[in-house]
Amino acid sequence: QGMFVAFELLISNMPSLVGSLALAWVSLGVDWFKWYEETFDACHPTHYHNKACVFPEFPGCFVCDAEREGYQLVLRFHYICSTVAFVFSSFLVGKTLIAFPVVRDELANPTTAAPLGLLMMALEKVFAGNFGIIGKTVTYVASGLHAAVAMWFIFISIMYRTLPEPSWFSNTTGIGLAAAKMYLYWTPAGYTLCILSTTSFVLFYFVALYRIHTNVKISVPVCWVQLSGPAVVLYGFTIFSQPGSDEDDLALLDEANKEHFFSLHRKIYMPIQHTLFACCLLSMVSSLYLLQTRWKTFREKEFSPAHVSFCAPLVSHANALQAYRSSLQKFSQTPIGTHFKLALYQYWVLVLVVATILVAILTTKFLLFLPQWCQLDVDNDEMPPEPEKTIVTQLLQQGEANDTMNQHFVSAAVLQAN
Repeated sequence: QGMFVAFELLISNMPSLVGSLALAWVSLGVDWFKWYEETFDACHPTHYHNKACVFPEFPGCFVCDAEREGYQLVLRFHYICSTVAFVFSSFLVGKTLIAFPVVRDELANPTTAAPLGLLMMALEKVFAGNFGIIGKTVTYVASGLHAAVAMWFIFISIMYRTLPEPSWFSNTTGIGLAAAKMYLYWTPAGYTLCILSTTSFVLFYFVALYRIHTNVKISVPVCWVQLSGPAVVLYGFTIFSQPGSDEDDLALLDEANKEHFFSLHRKIYMPIQHTLFACCLLSMVSSLYLLQTRWKTFREKEFSPAHVSFCAPLVSHANALQAYRSSLQKFSQTPIGTHFKLALYQYWVLVLVVATILVAILTTKFLLFLPQWCQLDVDNDEMPPEPEKTIVTQLLQQGEANDTMNQHFVSAAVLQAN
């Protein structure tokens, strides 16, 4: 029974930002898997609706030699990362079930509601395309809830003129990830969610960017979250680079249709991708600048759950770089070995390595600090005095504030109001 109580305390007091670790870990598994597919000759690109596409994770799909040792290694890492993400997500789901009033209070404020979006994105990445009908059901539920929250944020920003900040991004622009995952099962839903994500980005991103540079009271972790704003939108927008159905895929076998498809994407799709990529770089420069200017104050703060907010945005940035590279390689007419494409690949790998190290360090520190955050020590706390021994009681009954019309029985409603 003691172990059960300790476990219940652990889950009930679990920091909600554990959702950031969940999203970071599942994204790392996908990004390193994509790195192997794009880097080694054991894998070759194929159409998204091709039956040989075993792992339909955007952007792009590959057919690989499953017997290669390197492929087996990176595949195991992919599964391990998804398992770790599922465990972290389960902690947050358990907290919702056991301590719902606490979670409800957190979700009532747009600033503290970020873990909900992080949890939805983590569940979408873990379950989409996996576990059959169970994975499909979880993806539908998570995406539906995510879309409802995103529309609520848009509503309050328009109706009540609430100014956004980067902590909103997981619940608003983050719907772009749901778009990519819903595209697996229902193409129109993927397109709708992607449009909703892009709309949120237009409404919130530049206002939030202005606020974090003009308001010094916004914390460094919140400023860092700006990386996820354009990153998830760019990632979700890659669904438009794919044929929408098997029939569309077959239609591309006709050279005239294929030429029209590529020409249209070069005129409309790629300029949007270039713009979102520029916003990703702008967010990175802005994040590093704000980190440098506020580092002196930030480094003096004790390690807290807010520190793990650095994980998911950086991995999302790496994910966006990979998505942009995929679109560039598919639709660009410039050679593969240009200086820009080589620099982009090197930057992507650098961000991915740094993000992996950062996630490993912050996850370790999070687990080390978790007992003192969740298992509260009240042994040395002072017990409150008996009611008749309080200063207020002594003043009312014995002191100058003695009430000659003292009432021994007072209405519960009056006591509650007081």
